[in-house]
Amino acid sequence: MPARLIARTSCSWQAEPVFGKSNLIFVLTRADDLVRIPPVVTGLEAGSQLMK
Repeated sequence: MPARLIARTSCSWQAEPVFGKSNLIFVLTRADDLVRIPPVVTGLEAGSQLMK
């Protein structure tokens, strides 16, 4: 899922999803990173920790 990264502290970031149609390259131009969510996971709770 495309996401924007927002600095929370000097070493902590918050990922905010960038929503849009899956075939639009415009969505990727607004994103800073891609978040990979495993197929067996139906979603993530707000504040979940992500590892890169």
